[in-house]
Amino acid sequence: MTGTLLIPVDVGLGVIENVQQGTPTKRVVSDAIVDTVFGLVEWGLSLGLTGVVSIFAGKIPNPYAAGAVLLVADIVISIGVYLILEVFEFNGTTIIDWVTDRFYEDFFE
Repeated sequence: MTGTLLIPVDVGLGVIENVQQGTPTKRVVSDAIVDTVFGLVEWGLSLGLTGVVSIFAGKIPNPYAAGAVLLVADIVISIGVYLILEVFEFNGTTIIDWVTDRFYEDFFE
């Protein structure tokens, strides 16, 4: 789960981890590209879905209640997007791992 400011941190930590493990340079670059794109996708999905909720929250007459609804919605949506893309496994792999492997195989091998 990354905000736009944390995407470079997430990518940087991934690069450091790959280098420490002796991962080939092409794979490090490939993983960094996928991590960047997925960080932006997670952020965009979270922002878009929270925007949809804000349409309905705007109809709540109490601004504090509307703000609370948006806060909870943003947290739930962000965690949900993260879990679907990076934690839950489908056919034995997460979505981000599957994309990372396909991207590397298609563009770097």
